[in-house]
Amino acid sequence: MLRATGRGRRGWEPAALVLVACAPAVWMPLEQYFHPQDMVAIGLVFGGLACALRGRWGWAGVLLGLALTSQQFPWLSVAPLVVVAPANRRLRLAGSALVAIAIVDLPLIVATSGRMIGPALLGSGGSPSPLGGTVLWEFHLHGASLIAFSRVLPIVVAVVLAFWAARQLGPDVLKPVPLLSLMATAMTLRLVFEVNLWGYYFLAVTLFLIVLSIVCGRVRLYLVAWLALVVLAFNPMAWGTDVFAQWVPRWLWQVLLVSGAFALAVDPLLAVIRDQRRRDHVAVPPDWVSASLEARGPSPG
Repeated sequence: MLRATGRGRRGWEPAALVLVACAPAVWMPLEQYFHPQDMVAIGLVFGGLACALRGRWGWAGVLLGLALTSQQFPWLSVAPLVVVAPANRRLRLAGSALVAIAIVDLPLIVATSGRMIGPALLGSGGSPSPLGGTVLWEFHLHGASLIAFSRVLPIVVAVVLAFWAARQLGPDVLKPVPLLSLMATAMTLRLVFEVNLWGYYFLAVTLFLIVLSIVCGRVRLYLVAWLALVVLAFNPMAWGTDVFAQWVPRWLWQVLLVSGAFALAVDPLLAVIRDQRRRDHVAVPPDWVSASLEARGPSPG
């Protein structure tokens, strides 16, 4: 990913590797509940996005399709990427993803007499924990309504955000900073609409925020503070019992941490949009200037 964005093969590359390797949210999926599928999925997502940045849309679809066979949250990257992809590349992206999914899932569906259809569509994280505690959990939704709000709605919002970003930036939405900012923002939507909130759920968001910071050329103090809050306060690993997590309601932690992640993720995209609007405003004179020039007529020269 870093080499696809132009940040590889220099000091930023080892710095990013060290940050990722030392971030507890990255190895929480293995250390806490052994969820290697989360790490596999996010690795394939980054590989697919790197291929998209290089214009290799067929390979991007293959890697993203394989990511979907491991977990369901890559839909938050696949759906908006299909929206912002060039029109003549969307079929290749979607088609190669479907082929990759079919190669993995169809034999399992046949071998289990159809019992794998649900896991194939929802991934391994489709069963909410009875602990809950998030904002959505407080509404006590069940069945189809829970799936609609916790799984479908985040994808719909991500697609709407992608349409808006593509309309604001045009082809520039596929540049590294706006694309990664869009994807990081989409990934935070999973945490907005989740019924559970575990430390390892921050894996994807943490990785996207770190890589986005590296691509932007600076690691902001706000990101360091957010990472520290996730690890040291909300879900401490080797530092003892989670005292703060027990005292503070989980839904309040969700509001605090997810709003911070959302702000860090969407800020670069909004900055790019503001810069483009500023350039367009300077390049195109206001209507009253054009009218004044027309009223003067041609200059004597």
